[in-house]
Amino acid sequence: MIFISGCDGSKNQNINSLSYKETQERKKLLDKVEKKPILDVGTGNGWLAIVAAKYYGYHVISIDNNEDNVYLARANARAFKVGKMINFKNIDATSIPYPNDFFGTVISYQTLHHTRYPFKVVEEMFRVCKRDGRVMISELNKEGFKLYHGEYYEYPEKYIKSLNKKILDINKLWKFLHNISSKISIKESKYTNLINCVK
Repeated sequence: MIFISGCDGSKNQNINSLSYKETQERKKLLDKVEKKPILDVGTGNGWLAIVAAKYYGYHVISIDNNEDNVYLARANARAFKVGKMINFKNIDATSIPYPNDFFGTVISYQTLHHTRYPFKVVEEMFRVCKRDGRVMISELNKEGFKLYHGEYYEYPEKYIKSLNKKILDINKLWKFLHNISSKISIKESKYTNLINCVK
């Protein structure tokens, strides 16, 4: 039996039963997919790619710079019988080895606050996205960060230094995206900000 860490607050979630909250959060992004191929930036446990393959029949390329995440995501995808629909790759998102204008949709789900250079990652996401393609970013807001990374508030210096997690300034990201997007919208929920951009 394989267990994953759930983003709905649960600790050990059986991989054989997709959490309703986990699925719905990702469907908010996937419902807006219009163009392919799809790039998932920041594999984590593979959940976004798995939902895309299982519920939408999409083939996905999913990248993560952590080999352990890629290994776990592959195992999770096999457990859901969608392993052949997802190409998991150990790749640094600050230097994505694909040509300009390659992907129809590029998605980052709760990833940027884990990265050392989030704006460089966003630049790369836009570079590999096709003209009129979509770049979609879901990021934790302050309440979401408290929920999922509460230890940050108890030991902020130690936590950021060891795990490189910090709240992403959505206002700075918004301004940055305005300079590289032809169209942009944001939807706020209790714990997240969902940004939808057209290149």
